[in-house]
Amino acid sequence: MAGGRSITLTGKDRPELFRGTLLSLVENDLGGWRILIRIEPGPRAAEFPPIAAELLAGLDYDIRINATVLGIRKNPFSAIDDAFGEGSELNLCLEEDLLVSPDATAL
Repeated sequence: MAGGRSITLTGKDRPELFRGTLLSLVENDLGGWRILIRIEPGPRAAEFPPIAAELLAGLDYDIRINATVLGIRKNPFSAIDDAFGEGSELNLCLEEDLLVSPDATAL
C-alpha cells in the first residue's frame, strides 16, 4: 500500500451498527483506499465477515477477528499500526457505530 490511503474500522458485538457504517462508507469513492477491519472476539464476531463480504465485494479490504480482546484503545491502535506498517500515508479511523458522509474520502 506504499503511498496509499487506508481506512481502519474496529468493532465488537454490534454487527447491525457495523452494517450501517459500511453502508455509509460505500457511498464514498473508495478507489485507492485499503480498508482494514479488526473485530474483537465475542459471541457475535462471526457475523461481521459476511457483512463485509457482501458490502465490500470488489474493494481492497482485510477483515480479521482478533485472537484476544484488545480493548477500546488497543484495538484501534493496532489497526492503525497495521495500516501504517503496510505503507499507508493517510488513515481514516472509524468504529462500527459511526456513519460517514458520502464525501468523507474526497480529501
